[in-house]
Amino acid sequence: MKKAFLLNLFVVVSLALVTSGTSIGQGRSKGITGTWNFKAPEAPYEYSEGSIIIEKKEDSYKFVMAFDEYTKLEAYDVKVKDKEITCKLNIQGDVINIKATNKKNNLEGIATYSEGSVAFTATREKKKK
Repeated sequence: MKKAFLLNLFVVVSLALVTSGTSIGQGRSKGITGTWNFKAPEAPYEYSEGSIIIEKKEDSYKFVMAFDEYTKLEAYDVKVKDKEITCKLNIQGDVINIKATNKKNNLEGIATYSEGSVAFTATREKKKK
């Protein structure tokens, strides 16, 4: 009887810990995952706005930048730590290093490439009703 009680208690506590995770992609808030609308005013026109889609698949993250309906680029070397995401994109043969931080449901970031760096901001896309 005592073993059954302890086993049930262990299961309940374990489930509570798993479902109340506080890492960037878990817990009550959505963290960094989701669709974000970004603006980079100092970037070349064709790369100055669009969407960022961040998904968590098992133990890894997927990061896609969509500049229009035809131009979607998937990042590689995606890393998430706390409220920060880093990754790399190839645009026209140039490696773009991206670093963004989730600050109060907005992303603030910088894209660094061979000719310098460009700051960008992004807001979470609201779900359509």
